[in-house]
Amino acid sequence: MSAASLTREGAAALDAKDELAFLRDAFALPEGVVYLDDLRPYLFDAALYPIITIGSVLHTELPTIDARETALSAIQKFESSGAWSLPVIEDGRFVGMMSKSTLFDRYRRELIVHTSE
Repeated sequence: MSAASLTREGAAALDAKDELAFLRDAFALPEGVVYLDDLRPYLFDAALYPIITIGSVLHTELPTIDARETALSAIQKFESSGAWSLPVIEDGRFVGMMSKSTLFDRYRRELIVHTSE
C-alpha cells in the first residue's frame, strides 16, 4: 500500500494517540501499526507518494493483545514493548486498539470503587 492509496482509502482504526492500524486482507488480519508521526513528512508532498510505501513505516514488531487477555497480561505487553497503543485481536482478527492510558484509567477507577467500599 502506498502513501497515495492511504490518503484515498483511509485507515482501519484511529485512536487518541494518532496511530493507525491497517488491515491486511478481508479476514481482518493485522499487518502492523503505522504512526501518523512517521507519515506526516510525506502526506502533503505528492511527489513522494510513488516513492514512500506504507511498508517502509509499518511497525510489525509490536505485540498484540487478545480480547480475552487479563489486564495484567496487557500491562506487561505495554511495559515490555514500550508502546502506548497496541492492536487488540479476537479469534485472530483485528477488533480495535487499546491505549495504555485507557487501561490504566479504567484500572484506577476500579481501585477507587473497591477502596471506597
